[in-house]
Amino acid sequence: MEEKIKKLPHTLIIESRSRLSLSGVTEIGSYDEESLTVYTDFGEITVTGEGLKVTVMNTETGMVSADGKINSVKFSDRTSKRMSLMSRLMK
Repeated sequence: MEEKIKKLPHTLIIESRSRLSLSGVTEIGSYDEESLTVYTDFGEITVTGEGLKVTVMNTETGMVSADGKINSVKFSDRTSKRMSLMSRLMK
Protein backbone atom coordinates (compact mmCIF):
# COMPACT_ATOMS: atom_id res chain seq x y z
CA MET A 1 0.00 0.00 0.00
CA GLU A 2 1.31 3.43 -0.94
CA GLU A 3 2.10 5.68 2.02
CA LYS A 4 0.92 9.27 1.64
CA ILE A 5 3.13 12.06 2.94
CA LYS A 6 1.20 14.86 4.59
CA LYS A 7 1.93 18.18 2.92
CA LEU A 8 2.14 21.35 4.97
CA PRO A 9 -0.61 23.73 3.76
CA HIS A 10 0.38 27.15 2.51
CA THR A 11 -1.31 30.48 1.97
CA LEU A 12 -0.45 33.45 -0.23
CA ILE A 13 -1.91 36.87 0.50
CA ILE A 14 -1.21 39.96 -1.62
CA GLU A 15 -2.44 43.30 -0.33
CA SER A 16 -2.83 46.09 -2.92
CA ARG A 17 0.07 44.64 -4.94
CA SER A 18 2.44 46.13 -2.36
CA ARG A 19 2.58 43.59 0.49
CA LEU A 20 2.98 39.83 0.30
CA SER A 21 2.51 37.25 3.07
CA LEU A 22 3.32 33.57 2.57
CA SER A 23 2.93 30.66 4.97
CA GLY A 24 3.98 27.04 4.58
CA VAL A 25 7.45 27.93 3.29
CA THR A 26 9.91 25.05 3.74
CA GLU A 27 12.95 26.58 2.03
CA ILE A 28 14.08 29.97 0.76
CA GLY A 29 15.74 29.86 -2.64
CA SER A 30 16.85 33.41 -3.35
CA TYR A 31 15.77 37.00 -3.07
CA ASP A 32 16.76 40.48 -4.17
CA GLU A 33 14.92 43.71 -5.01
CA GLU A 34 13.42 42.21 -8.18
CA SER A 35 12.52 38.63 -7.22
CA LEU A 36 11.83 36.27 -4.35
CA THR A 37 11.85 32.48 -4.73
CA VAL A 38 10.58 30.18 -1.99
CA TYR A 39 9.64 26.50 -1.79
CA THR A 40 6.63 24.82 -0.21
CA ASP A 41 5.60 21.16 -0.08
CA PHE A 42 3.49 21.90 -3.17
CA GLY A 43 6.29 23.49 -5.21
CA GLU A 44 8.22 26.63 -6.02
CA ILE A 45 6.74 30.12 -5.81
CA THR A 46 8.56 32.98 -7.55
CA VAL A 47 7.46 36.57 -6.99
CA THR A 48 8.78 39.32 -9.26
CA GLY A 49 8.49 43.03 -8.73
CA GLU A 50 10.32 46.23 -7.97
CA GLY A 51 11.90 47.35 -4.72
CA LEU A 52 11.05 44.08 -2.99
CA LYS A 53 12.18 44.02 0.62
CA VAL A 54 11.80 40.89 2.75
CA THR A 55 10.39 41.91 6.14
CA VAL A 56 9.83 38.47 7.70
CA MET A 57 11.78 35.31 6.90
CA ASN A 58 11.33 32.35 9.25
CA THR A 59 11.57 28.79 7.95
CA GLU A 60 10.85 27.40 11.43
CA THR A 61 7.32 28.83 11.30
CA GLY A 62 7.16 28.82 7.49
CA MET A 63 6.37 32.56 7.29
CA VAL A 64 7.76 34.97 4.71
CA SER A 65 6.59 38.55 4.15
CA ALA A 66 7.78 41.18 1.70
CA ASP A 67 6.95 44.76 0.77
CA GLY A 68 7.39 46.45 -2.62
CA LYS A 69 5.65 46.59 -5.99
CA ILE A 70 4.50 43.06 -6.88
CA ASN A 71 4.29 42.43 -10.63
CA SER A 72 3.80 38.67 -10.86
CA VAL A 73 3.60 35.38 -8.99
CA LYS A 74 4.65 32.13 -10.68
CA PHE A 75 4.00 28.62 -9.39
CA SER A 76 6.02 25.52 -10.30
CA ASP A 77 5.93 21.87 -9.22
CA ARG A 78 9.63 21.96 -8.34
CA THR A 79 9.79 21.38 -4.56
CA SER A 80 13.46 22.13 -3.85
CA LYS A 81 16.24 24.29 -5.19
CA ARG A 82 18.50 21.26 -5.05
CA MET A 83 18.39 19.60 -8.44
CA SER A 84 19.27 15.97 -8.78
CA LEU A 85 22.47 15.06 -10.59
CA MET A 86 20.48 13.48 -13.40
CA SER A 87 18.32 16.57 -13.99
CA ARG A 88 21.43 18.78 -14.11
CA LEU A 89 23.06 16.47 -16.64
CA MET A 90 19.94 16.40 -18.82
CA LYS A 91 19.74 20.21 -19.05
